[in-house]
Amino acid sequence: MWPYLWALYKKDGVPQVVLGRSVKAVGPSVVSAVNQLERAGLARRVRDERDMRVANIHLTDKARALRPRIEQCVSDVNERALQFLSDEEVALLISIVEKINAGLDQEVRQP
Repeated sequence: MWPYLWALYKKDGVPQVVLGRSVKAVGPSVVSAVNQLERAGLARRVRDERDMRVANIHLTDKARALRPRIEQCVSDVNERALQFLSDEEVALLISIVEKINAGLDQEVRQP
């Protein structure tokens, strides 16, 4: 659920389809993730007033309150994962991952 929470921390209240795109997921996997977030009390679906077919996903107060703890956990994991790499190696790793993501994004946009 972490990628979905992070996407909602960046932009709350987005349509479910937009949330899915932001985490590079589609269809049933997005529905399942949002269902899990709802069951955990971390998100809620709200029908768009202008288009009742659209469900906007909003964080709950519980999810907002968890953000500092989640960010600390992510920071701790990243620190442990990268502790044996030099600054140069970390920069190279980030550069490679960014190129991979850009390539995947380009693949998704192509028909």
